[in-house]
Amino acid sequence: MLLQLHGQLHLVKMKTNKNNLAIEKALLFGIFLILVLPLVSAIGVGSLYTGSESPLKLIPEEEKIVALELQNWDGVEELTLEGEILKGMDIAKLTDSKINVPYQEKIITNMVVKAPADAKIGDVYNIEYIFRQVPGENNGGMVSFTQSITRNFDVVIVSEEVIEPGQPVATTSTISNTTITLLVVGVVLVIIIIWFLVKKKK
Repeated sequence: MLLQLHGQLHLVKMKTNKNNLAIEKALLFGIFLILVLPLVSAIGVGSLYTGSESPLKLIPEEEKIVALELQNWDGVEELTLEGEILKGMDIAKLTDSKINVPYQEKIITNMVVKAPADAKIGDVYNIEYIFRQVPGENNGGMVSFTQSITRNFDVVIVSEEVIEPGQPVATTSTISNTTITLLVVGVVLVIIIIWFLVKKKK
């Protein structure tokens, strides 16, 4: 009888230790999320022209200004983004190399694209560009992950200028997957911790 009671007490103790260990792990992970969430950067870059689905159409020697929309959802007052043409430097250039983007505001910067004089009808050029978050004085003294966004679009040479109807700029931001996932995990952890604490009291 005593051996059986001792065995039951041992099992209860083991379960209690496992529960405590699980709570400690959940708490540590929750603290980690709290520390990491403020460091998740979120910048956005948008344009009317993306990939091969929405190309820029030009006639030979035509020059056009392409508007690029920059957004800052980082949580600090202002970020500096640095732009660079990675591919297609011979036909494209950025008007501003560095742009200050206030928090939750949209800033328009321009790219000048000019079709070559010897371009032939049907030729396709690809322009690839990047915007990098510049670490420095604008982070409010906080440590942050510097991020970058790379985009590209095709330039198609046509026989005559195609008038394109206006359409909203499609802005893509790095906040979409990372932050939402962390928030969901954080909520789930809070629920698990509360459940363990209630169960422990009972």
